[in-house]
Amino acid sequence: VLRSFQALDKAKEAGRRERAVVKYREQQDVVESMNIDLTFTVLFNLAQQYMANDMANEALNTYQIIVKNKMFPNSGRLKVNIGNIYFKKKDYNKAIKYYRMALDQVPSIQKETRINILNNIGVAFIKMGKYDDAMSTFEHCVEERADFKTALNMVLTAYCLEDADRMRDGFQKLLDVPLDDDEENKPSV
Repeated sequence: VLRSFQALDKAKEAGRRERAVVKYREQQDVVESMNIDLTFTVLFNLAQQYMANDMANEALNTYQIIVKNKMFPNSGRLKVNIGNIYFKKKDYNKAIKYYRMALDQVPSIQKETRINILNNIGVAFIKMGKYDDAMSTFEHCVEERADFKTALNMVLTAYCLEDADRMRDGFQKLLDVPLDDDEENKPSV
């Protein structure tokens, strides 16, 4: 606990110093030499430290600063982090909203990232009691790229819907998921 408070203090100090450097560069009229990557890194680290110290509102504010700044490339993907904060706060509608905005930022070639975001959306639907929406989300995920976590979520959602056929289909998809090499090579106890 002490370490995370120390890390937060250091992140705040880094933020103060970075702002001082930006202000100095503006006064010296050398704005074009600003290091946007440094600014992004300082803000991102600060948001992470706020989360590590259970300061969700401060983390949200910091992520919003990053996301709203168009100079930061790929900052839209941080909307997953914002969605995670809203999920933790049990505001599932806002969580889904931010997960969907993040999904729009992820290219279709990055299937694993897209599936993880969709899985988050499905779990948020479950928390809201919207099992049909959750089920269609998980079914889409499994069709795109089956993994154990998503297939298991699909089975559990079918159970909540009391749909034996979908439960059976989901269980079959769960069995069809290939094991990772690490799992295959582990000795069974």
